[in-house]
Amino acid sequence: MNILIVEDEYPAAERLMRRLQNVRPDHTVLGVVEGVAEADAWFRDNPPPDLVFFDIRLADGTCFDLFEIREIPCPAIFCTAHDEYALEAFRSNGIAYLLKPVDETDLAAAFDKLDRLRGPSAEEQKQAVRKAGLGDSYKTRLLISTGNRLRPVPIREIACFQARDKGVLAHLNSGESYFVDFTLNELEDALNPQDFFRISRALLPNIAAIDQADRSGGHWQVRLKTLDGEHTVSRQRVSDFKRWFSR
Repeated sequence: MNILIVEDEYPAAERLMRRLQNVRPDHTVLGVVEGVAEADAWFRDNPPPDLVFFDIRLADGTCFDLFEIREIPCPAIFCTAHDEYALEAFRSNGIAYLLKPVDETDLAAAFDKLDRLRGPSAEEQKQAVRKAGLGDSYKTRLLISTGNRLRPVPIREIACFQARDKGVLAHLNSGESYFVDFTLNELEDALNPQDFFRISRALLPNIAAIDQADRSGGHWQVRLKTLDGEHTVSRQRVSDFKRWFSR
């Protein structure tokens, strides 16, 4: 989950980030902005985060001034030293109203509430279906056309699938690459999500083929053992990716 913090007192922002690291270490803080004008510019220039933490009284107004000039499409948690704004907070995307200093127990409860409101992720729903025995078994091999022959290739020998030139390439651990008769959407449903995770619209790697993953320039990048270059994890997939990669 990607998080934005709107807080004009940096020590308070630092404390909140430490609490977040303890409560939800897999979540990513995209940044800290200090006021209404800066927050307005951030939402104008960036995709919306999954969640935003608002201090209420800011140097250039209150956070509710931002709601009057810009639509905020994500849920909000309000962290403040003042208790008189609770009603207005819950009228403004608020799912929790935490008094400073923020307690980790209260913070964890707010995230639990958000999880219940959001429901299970697509990956969790797929896993539940598989465990209930309602889905087909995962593919263990793939037929690849090489000239006039069909070659059965075990899935474990495929490093990744990549959308390219209006088709999908299977990159093998051996360094060979072949077009396959599947879309990435079809492969994402057919492969074991323990082994394969779609990091972007164009790339579906095997966890065994990932050499490293790191954050660079505000984005998470993946380097594969059999594919040149670094490949960006889509922002909306970062939280799920880190959970998958840390298993």
